[in-house]
Amino acid sequence: MRLIKLHIGIYRYIKTGYKKSPDKKKFIIGVIKAYFTAWKNEIKLLLKNFDKEYRKQKKEYKKYQKIQKDLTNALKLLQYKEKIMENKGLNRQEIRQYWLDFTKSGKVRSDLFKELMDNINEWRK
Repeated sequence: MRLIKLHIGIYRYIKTGYKKSPDKKKFIIGVIKAYFTAWKNEIKLLLKNFDKEYRKQKKEYKKYQKIQKDLTNALKLLQYKEKIMENKGLNRQEIRQYWLDFTKSGKVRSDLFKELMDNINEWRK
Protein backbone atom coordinates (compact mmCIF):
# COMPACT_ATOMS: atom_id res chain seq x y z
CA MET A 1 0.00 0.00 0.00
CA ARG A 2 2.84 2.37 0.86
CA LEU A 3 4.47 1.72 -2.50
CA ILE A 4 1.26 2.54 -4.30
CA LYS A 5 0.98 5.81 -2.37
CA LEU A 6 4.63 6.54 -3.21
CA HIS A 7 3.99 6.14 -6.92
CA ILE A 8 0.79 8.17 -6.82
CA GLY A 9 2.57 10.96 -4.96
CA ILE A 10 5.45 11.05 -7.44
CA TYR A 11 3.03 11.03 -10.37
CA ARG A 12 1.14 14.00 -8.94
CA TYR A 13 4.38 15.84 -8.20
CA ILE A 14 5.65 15.31 -11.76
CA LYS A 15 2.28 16.25 -13.24
CA THR A 16 2.17 19.62 -11.46
CA GLY A 17 5.86 20.44 -11.11
CA TYR A 18 7.21 19.58 -14.55
CA LYS A 19 5.32 22.35 -16.34
CA LYS A 20 6.31 24.94 -13.74
CA SER A 21 9.98 23.95 -13.62
CA PRO A 22 12.32 26.25 -15.58
CA ASP A 23 15.08 23.60 -15.78
CA LYS A 24 13.46 20.32 -16.84
CA LYS A 25 16.67 18.29 -16.57
CA LYS A 26 17.27 19.29 -12.92
CA PHE A 27 13.64 18.58 -12.11
CA ILE A 28 13.79 15.04 -13.51
CA ILE A 29 17.10 14.32 -11.73
CA GLY A 30 15.59 15.58 -8.46
CA VAL A 31 12.53 13.37 -8.91
CA ILE A 32 14.70 10.33 -9.64
CA LYS A 33 16.82 10.98 -6.52
CA ALA A 34 13.71 11.38 -4.38
CA TYR A 35 12.20 8.23 -5.87
CA PHE A 36 15.22 6.06 -5.10
CA THR A 37 15.59 7.57 -1.62
CA ALA A 38 11.96 6.67 -0.91
CA TRP A 39 12.53 3.15 -2.24
CA LYS A 40 15.61 2.79 -0.05
CA ASN A 41 13.60 3.85 3.02
CA GLU A 42 10.83 1.38 2.17
CA ILE A 43 13.34 -1.46 1.85
CA LYS A 44 14.90 -0.49 5.20
CA LEU A 45 11.45 -0.58 6.80
CA LEU A 46 10.74 -3.96 5.23
CA LEU A 47 14.02 -5.36 6.54
CA LYS A 48 13.36 -3.91 9.99
CA ASN A 49 10.14 -5.90 10.16
CA PHE A 50 12.18 -9.10 10.00
CA ASP A 51 14.14 -8.03 13.09
CA LYS A 52 12.72 -9.63 16.21
CA GLU A 53 13.86 -6.81 18.51
CA TYR A 54 12.24 -4.16 16.25
CA ARG A 55 8.92 -6.03 16.26
CA LYS A 56 9.09 -6.29 20.05
CA GLN A 57 9.78 -2.54 20.43
CA LYS A 58 7.02 -1.71 17.96
CA LYS A 59 4.55 -3.87 19.89
CA GLU A 60 5.51 -2.22 23.19
CA TYR A 61 5.20 1.22 21.61
CA LYS A 62 1.70 0.45 20.31
CA LYS A 63 0.74 -0.85 23.74
CA TYR A 64 2.07 2.34 25.34
CA GLN A 65 0.17 4.49 22.83
CA LYS A 66 -3.08 2.62 23.59
CA ILE A 67 -2.61 3.06 27.34
CA GLN A 68 -1.83 6.74 26.88
CA LYS A 69 -4.94 7.21 24.72
CA ASP A 70 -7.14 5.40 27.26
CA LEU A 71 -5.77 7.49 30.14
CA THR A 72 -6.28 10.70 28.19
CA ASN A 73 -9.88 9.75 27.45
CA ALA A 74 -10.49 8.85 31.10
CA LEU A 75 -9.05 12.19 32.21
CA LYS A 76 -11.30 14.03 29.75
CA LEU A 77 -14.35 12.22 31.13
CA LEU A 78 -13.45 13.13 34.70
CA GLN A 79 -12.85 16.76 33.71
CA TYR A 80 -16.21 16.71 31.95
CA LYS A 81 -17.89 15.47 35.13
CA GLU A 82 -16.21 18.20 37.19
CA LYS A 83 -17.38 20.87 34.73
CA ILE A 84 -20.93 19.56 35.04
CA MET A 85 -20.74 19.82 38.82
CA GLU A 86 -19.41 23.38 38.57
CA ASN A 87 -22.21 24.31 36.18
CA LYS A 88 -24.77 22.87 38.61
CA GLY A 89 -23.47 25.35 41.16
CA LEU A 90 -21.75 22.99 43.56
CA ASN A 91 -19.11 24.69 45.66
CA ARG A 92 -15.52 23.57 45.95
CA GLN A 93 -16.09 21.66 49.18
CA GLU A 94 -18.99 19.65 47.72
CA ILE A 95 -16.94 18.79 44.64
CA ARG A 96 -14.04 17.70 46.83
CA GLN A 97 -16.38 15.52 48.90
CA TYR A 98 -17.73 13.94 45.71
CA TRP A 99 -14.22 12.97 44.59
CA LEU A 100 -13.41 11.56 48.04
CA ASP A 101 -16.57 9.46 47.84
CA PHE A 102 -15.61 8.50 44.30
CA THR A 103 -12.31 7.02 45.47
CA LYS A 104 -13.86 5.20 48.43
CA SER A 105 -17.29 4.07 47.27
CA GLY A 106 -17.97 1.71 44.41
CA LYS A 107 -21.57 2.92 44.18
CA VAL A 108 -20.47 6.47 43.32
CA ARG A 109 -18.18 5.15 40.59
CA SER A 110 -20.86 2.89 39.13
CA ASP A 111 -23.35 5.81 39.20
CA LEU A 112 -20.82 7.98 37.34
CA PHE A 113 -20.22 5.29 34.73
CA LYS A 114 -23.95 4.79 34.27
CA GLU A 115 -24.48 8.54 33.90
CA LEU A 116 -21.67 8.82 31.34
CA MET A 117 -23.02 5.89 29.33
CA ASP A 118 -26.47 7.49 29.34
CA ASN A 119 -24.95 10.72 28.03
CA ILE A 120 -23.05 8.84 25.32
CA ASN A 121 -26.16 6.95 24.25
CA GLU A 122 -28.09 10.22 24.19
CA TRP A 123 -25.48 11.83 21.92
CA ARG A 124 -25.58 8.87 19.52
CA LYS A 125 -29.30 9.38 18.85
